[in-house]
Amino acid sequence: MTQYVSFSEVPFKPALRQDTHHEELPSNYNDIEPLEDFDLNTAEPVQTRPWKPKYHLTMGLEKCTFSDIIPIDKTLEERLALRRKIVSEHSDMVIASEPSSEAAVKEFYAKLSNWNISIGRDLFEPRENPLTVLPLWLMGWIRTVFDWLGIEALQMKSADLDPEEMNTRCERQTLHRLMENDNTLVFSFKTYQYPLKQIRDEGGGPALAEAIRGINRGSVPTVEWYKASPYWGRAAMEYLRGGSSEEPGEICK
Repeated sequence: MTQYVSFSEVPFKPALRQDTHHEELPSNYNDIEPLEDFDLNTAEPVQTRPWKPKYHLTMGLEKCTFSDIIPIDKTLEERLALRRKIVSEHSDMVIASEPSSEAAVKEFYAKLSNWNISIGRDLFEPRENPLTVLPLWLMGWIRTVFDWLGIEALQMKSADLDPEEMNTRCERQTLHRLMENDNTLVFSFKTYQYPLKQIRDEGGGPALAEAIRGINRGSVPTVEWYKASPYWGRAAMEYLRGGSSEEPGEICK
């Protein structure tokens, strides 16, 4: 699982004569409900199954509280270690900012520190020398997806894939506005990966297979090439259906 945070500055608009923005915010904006009887060693990651028979590009917005904006589970230490490694070795690719975001970044990390301590004092505690967030001005050109991954995905063939090593990837995204820097939106998304074997064993294989088959049958048919599904779709669907050779559908051109 991987988690990313980005900041988006919305265009400034002059305030109305009676600006009640902060007064209209919910009173529990900073109220965090502590975790009770929480065991970090056994807490399972969020299990989400968002797939549909046809892929329609929608946002699927739902309300959530600030208590569960960042779910914590037994993979926490592993993910933090991986994040430190990636930032240390590839900072030029994964970190970027502009001078205008400095105040927003500082506010966000101040809120995040408060969130960490409030959500679980047994998990997080302040240090004598707390981390000082410094602006890091790393600007670079946007790399293509294939340059980033370092793989030649378009040359992949379904016959080359081992379904036992395949995973389905889901994202849990959150969006909220900062209070002090209220022209800034914080967009956070966390990636979950579930082995196809797990999906098939729990009985969800046919539903996921139908969703794969329907990738090019929704509102954005060309998304199948973005996801490269013509190259892995057949192998995945046959595996999810129990290894049968059922008609794979148009996705496997």
